[in-house]
Amino acid sequence: MPTYAHYRSQLEALTERLRVYLDRLEARAREYTAQAASVTAGLQVSDPGAAQEHRAEVRRTVMYLHTKAQRTFDQHLAPFGRIDDDHLTPQERAALENLLETARAMVGDFRTRLERVVDGAPTRSRPGLEDQATDQIPAYQPPEQPRQDLAQQDLPYHDVPQSAGWDRAVEDWRLAQASFTCQRCGTRVPLPELYHVAVYLTCPGCGSRVVFQPSPAMQAAPEWAEELAQEQAAPQRRRYEEQTAQESAPGMRLVHDVYYRLAWFHALSSMLPFYARTRRQAFLGELGSCYQPQSSPQSSRYAEMEYVNIIGSFGDYAAVLRQQGLAAHLELLLAVVRSVMRPGDALAHSVLEGTYTEAAYQQRADAALRLPDALPR
Repeated sequence: MPTYAHYRSQLEALTERLRVYLDRLEARAREYTAQAASVTAGLQVSDPGAAQEHRAEVRRTVMYLHTKAQRTFDQHLAPFGRIDDDHLTPQERAALENLLETARAMVGDFRTRLERVVDGAPTRSRPGLEDQATDQIPAYQPPEQPRQDLAQQDLPYHDVPQSAGWDRAVEDWRLAQASFTCQRCGTRVPLPELYHVAVYLTCPGCGSRVVFQPSPAMQAAPEWAEELAQEQAAPQRRRYEEQTAQESAPGMRLVHDVYYRLAWFHALSSMLPFYARTRRQAFLGELGSCYQPQSSPQSSRYAEMEYVNIIGSFGDYAAVLRQQGLAAHLELLLAVVRSVMRPGDALAHSVLEGTYTEAAYQQRADAALRLPDALPR
């Protein structure tokens, strides 16, 4: 991950660029007010009132450069005051804050410098100084340094250990949240999710569309998130494997397979909601194909108990999802119900409609147990 030395060197470089930028803005302000001298002198003779209005207008124009300087600071340097890095010591944070305070003071002093410029020269009408080209400070870029524990390794992102790779992607996202702004108006553009591909976002300030390009670590985040989701869903996976290895109740192997897949997708959605939404349709297809009827002969009792256990288990789980308000995950589960249900089956329809009860399941299960257990000839 980025080190204190990296943060410090980047902040020092940006501070020096800010210093040069302010000097150039002041020079252009002086050129502007100097050019206004002859026009102001003429207005003072012909129309003193108009000359006074021009003085006020030019003051606003020159002082607007301080607003530009403040926006530049907020966009490129202020994010260093919001670095979320637990590896920085209190002393290192204090040192970075001192450097940041130096840059902040430069912007504050710049207002005084502009006041001296505008008070020391006559003025003319406003020619749109703020629209002139200036040497802008390059945009702040999230550090692309490897984590300290990987600093001596030269690994491509897909070979980085999954926990370290995921942490790196999250760090880049947090830094981007603090620094990504609209190129047109300078307003900070929210990044509510960790995006793994370039996306268009709407600026809350001017309404223009801006493109966010994720870092290489963020682009690789789906691979790490999928692996970490498998770890989080490991208990459900073990339960499914137990059902596969032993002779379980009819239908329960499918039930636990679906539970495992849903647990995996739930974990993935909590980490990378944007990516999970792009996988949703494919995942629905995978869930819908989970149920494969056995090719070997089954008794009427077994076939009915298998079906009733599947629908009843999904009915119980659907009730929990509805109670917790997890509509997106409920939709996934109901897709499985639709794929396995018999046409017109009342028990399955009750699950889909939210009217399923344990009593309805028990009634169907009791009826299934009364069916013959002999295999068909």
